[in-house]
Amino acid sequence: FSVGGISPAAIGSGLPEMKVLLSGCVMPQFLTFRTLVAKVFGLISALGAGMSIGKLGPMGHIGPLVANNMMRIPWVFQKLRQNQSLRLMMLEAAVGMGVAAHFGCPIGGLLFSIEVTSTYYPVRNYWFSIYGAFWAAFSSRMIFIVRKDVPIFNALSQVNYDTAVVLKALDELELVTAMAIGVFCGILGATFTQMHVWIVYTRRLLAKTGFSLFTSKYPYLFLVGILTATITFPDLIGDFMPFTAGQVLKDMTSGGPLSNPLLFGKDYTNLSVYISLPLLIAGRFIVTVMTASVAIPAGLFAPALIYGAGIGRFMGELCNKNLNRIPQLPGIYAFFGAAAMTSGLTQAFSSAVIVMELTGTIFHLIPTLIATLTAIAVSRKLSYNIYDGILISRKLPYLPDITHQ
Repeated sequence: FSVGGISPAAIGSGLPEMKVLLSGCVMPQFLTFRTLVAKVFGLISALGAGMSIGKLGPMGHIGPLVANNMMRIPWVFQKLRQNQSLRLMMLEAAVGMGVAAHFGCPIGGLLFSIEVTSTYYPVRNYWFSIYGAFWAAFSSRMIFIVRKDVPIFNALSQVNYDTAVVLKALDELELVTAMAIGVFCGILGATFTQMHVWIVYTRRLLAKTGFSLFTSKYPYLFLVGILTATITFPDLIGDFMPFTAGQVLKDMTSGGPLSNPLLFGKDYTNLSVYISLPLLIAGRFIVTVMTASVAIPAGLFAPALIYGAGIGRFMGELCNKNLNRIPQLPGIYAFFGAAAMTSGLTQAFSSAVIVMELTGTIFHLIPTLIATLTAIAVSRKLSYNIYDGILISRKLPYLPDITHQ
């Protein structure tokens, strides 16, 4: 209803459209107050329904929506609106503020907004962006701290390891394994993009034939909702399917055995982790690909974080079983997988920065960089990133030749 009845411009994450708008194309309905209302209420409804979506992309759209409507206030920010160059600078800064506010990560949020929405970036705008991103992240973090009653300077998903023990145990094998995780995540990221484009084109083709499931957006939404509810139902398909991104970073990256946080953090598993983790990866991947083609406000970063951490954790469990390594190893590999998968999907190096800011860990920086850079290189070799894929599937105007970029 919020998309179809209020503003169709609220569909998706909004980041591909921001890339089009910031490159100079005119999109008159994209930053209106109606779109802001539709985006906020649509995102809340989709998250409340349990759809396999995230908030990072929509928050990157909500930031410019708020900024644009503030610039419409007479006598206050009118000077910014009348100057097209200043207006675009403020909208670019607002993208970073929205992303930073979501995770409470000012540096990663700013860098991510630059990587995924900018054809070019004026250095002059960097100061405005980092200043705004800091205060957006700070206010978001204060709300989280008050609500969750956690220490003020802790990361939002703090991971606690005995650094001395871990650093002593890590060796050259971790570099090779991190590269292997990066290769797999890069292939999976490119596959996700191509599957999304294929699903969109297939739906359009079937809609032209008059197939009733695709002539209206509601039957397909109902089908994806039923599939998501079935796959993510607690303890129906594996033990970890209903994890949120926060639970993944807390539980998958933990140094001890996996537990089911839905049961008060107890070590409760019905199936072996060697069965539950592949089910988590496959199930979340499938429902996220399908959800990405539904006409609702939706982000893709958090779902990629979930099955990426599952990939790393599965690799870590295998290595720990066969090589008898330290108990913290699977959790560290889950960290590699989360960073590599989000980077492989978005082809943005700043995804790894966001994961490091979220977990407050930097001591395994080198293997994380290897996993991330490998994932980006493989993904770029095979396909464009998911945001450029959305641009192509929606036939949005964009100046560079994306196919040969």
